[in-house]
Amino acid sequence: MTSLLPLLLLACGDKDTGAGFEPDDDYDGYYASEDCNDNDASIHPDATEYCNGVDDDCNGVIDDRPADGDVFHADADGDGFGDPVETKKACELPEGYTTDETDCDDSKSGIYPGADELCNGRDDDCDGEEDEDAVDGRTFYADVDEDGFGSDLDSVVECTKPEGYLTSDGDCDDADPAVNPDATEICNDVDDDCDDEVDEDAADGVAYYTDADRDGYGGSESGLVLCEQPPDTTTVTGDCDDDDGTVYPGAEEVCGDLQVNDCDGTEDAAADECGGWGGEVPTDEAWVEGYSDSDGGFGASLARGGDVDGDGVSDVLIGAPLDGTDGGIVYLVKSGSLGAGVSAATTPLGSSLAGELIGAEVAFSADLDGDDVPDLLIAGSDGGGTGDGVVYVVPGDTGTGFVDDAPIAVWQGVRPGELLGVEALTSLGDVSGDDVPDFIAGAPKNDLGGAVAGAAYILDGSATGTHSVDDARATIISTTAYGTACDRVSAPGDLDGDGVVDVVLTGTTDLAWIVSGDVTGDVSLPADADAAITDSISSDLSDSAAWDIDGDGHLDLALAEAAYDTDDADQGGRVSVLMGPITEDAAIGSAALTFSGQTVDGYMGGELAFAPDVDGDGTVDLVVGHGRSSVQIDRISYVGGIGQARVFFGEDGWSGGYVEADADVVFQAPVTVDEESPGFDSFGMDLVVVGDLDDDGDSEILIAAPQEGRVFLFGPAVDW
Repeated sequence: MTSLLPLLLLACGDKDTGAGFEPDDDYDGYYASEDCNDNDASIHPDATEYCNGVDDDCNGVIDDRPADGDVFHADADGDGFGDPVETKKACELPEGYTTDETDCDDSKSGIYPGADELCNGRDDDCDGEEDEDAVDGRTFYADVDEDGFGSDLDSVVECTKPEGYLTSDGDCDDADPAVNPDATEICNDVDDDCDDEVDEDAADGVAYYTDADRDGYGGSESGLVLCEQPPDTTTVTGDCDDDDGTVYPGAEEVCGDLQVNDCDGTEDAAADECGGWGGEVPTDEAWVEGYSDSDGGFGASLARGGDVDGDGVSDVLIGAPLDGTDGGIVYLVKSGSLGAGVSAATTPLGSSLAGELIGAEVAFSADLDGDDVPDLLIAGSDGGGTGDGVVYVVPGDTGTGFVDDAPIAVWQGVRPGELLGVEALTSLGDVSGDDVPDFIAGAPKNDLGGAVAGAAYILDGSATGTHSVDDARATIISTTAYGTACDRVSAPGDLDGDGVVDVVLTGTTDLAWIVSGDVTGDVSLPADADAAITDSISSDLSDSAAWDIDGDGHLDLALAEAAYDTDDADQGGRVSVLMGPITEDAAIGSAALTFSGQTVDGYMGGELAFAPDVDGDGTVDLVVGHGRSSVQIDRISYVGGIGQARVFFGEDGWSGGYVEADADVVFQAPVTVDEESPGFDSFGMDLVVVGDLDDDGDSEILIAAPQEGRVFLFGPAVDW
């Protein structure tokens, strides 16, 4: 039995090929000639291919169409997106295939999900729609109101224009066909033309012109077309000076305001209407011109008053402190002879003392020596060479010579540098009761009441010979150190109505002090002042004058502050008029009448005078100079000035505020500062109203330019 078993086994697993038996060693039903691996029953021609690196189905290809392989999609166009139908199973990604199956057209590489949609009749982005939101599509705007413009708020991007849409936009209200970029703007509170502005340049708007001076006429060349009128505008143009409310087409002429008020008028027509042009008067229209050495300060002081030659015409004194080798010269001008020229009418008075600077101030006094001829008060700055100051009382009928030849009296300052009488000297009239006029002299640098506090002396007009000011009838002493009080003194008359002439003195703690002229002994300021003129802003009194301008029988007091800062100009200057009687302290701010400068450093009010009537209308007028000259121990200083003096014509009920430009007449030097003759900038730093010299009923005015050494008399040649 043991020999039969192998024979039986061979008969079951082998195949008889006729030539012998073919084996099937792995018993998988496939003989060795058919089986590519007869040692592994899982490998044979009918086996399932798996991803195992083996040719399971014996087709000569390893891992082809494996049962456990991944499905890959054909990417024929190479765009990274596969064909959902054309697939292949494989163990690894085959070339030309992808894992994606979203390509809707695998023959065109520009078609795939996420591709830019183009206007080409294809579904480029595989979203089932053709040409929607194409990147090369056009924006179309809804035109609901069919006015030819679409709304920016309703737009689509399409390849072809939809019904009711346009390519033009800009319609800001697509519900109103009257509103679009081509519409005409009208006054309706709507932005008709869609430019983000409402009612601008409306077709039915009105052109408005800026009317800065509110005179009803606009000065701008082109107006703004608006539906409502803004403030300070007008519908009428043509104003040739929109900063002046008195100037416009058809305006009434304002005589003497330096301009033609009617923009359609002419200067000749204005002059005819006013009976003369008035306005600016150049120095070449002066009736008489006098001059001396320009370095001598000719005209640094002026005075009028006495008729020394008995011709019925008041005469004039002109000081030239630096003439005559600095001894100074005073020129006595016989006004009645001025028609023949200044030289023919002049008597010069000099000083035998070099450096005395006589003419530092001049004044007339009524007769002091009993000869019925007015006498002369003449101050010099350097009495004795120490700046004490000196005042000469000189006979009015004196001839050419020296003031120290035969003076009636000499008053000598005794404190070094007190400058007795310099810029501060005037007659008082008889305050002592001896029927002889007295006078007052300031000493601005006197130190009796404190260092450089200032003082003034009332001097006895009946005195003869040489006297110290310690012999004064009264000594008025400021008690404020370094105040230089009393550098200006005046005696305009009875200001408080008590029948006694009063004295106006430059103050320190106050703008000015008023003291009765009949005081005696020592008088302390401000304690003993009858009245103080106060100012809330620290300022200096530059000059004063008085006149009964309102006709109530009481003098009214004008006070000038040349260095005052006005609303229009720093150091423009101001003149204020306080109505009399003045019986108690008064604030300058209460002045009923003011005149304010408008030029920077113009110092309007450096000199001041009332003129009885220069324009012949029966009212007093005010003459104001610009700038100040100031005589020192050995020189003259000049401050401010613009080469002008001006006249303000008075009127009934004169009150209110005036400015520099309101002047009715402006006297103008030929040149101004920094030009050929800068000395003419001092024109107006001294002036005096000399009265009616030619019997025409109008006052004449003498105006000096001391830095240039010239004086000019205006009157007969001026058409007021």
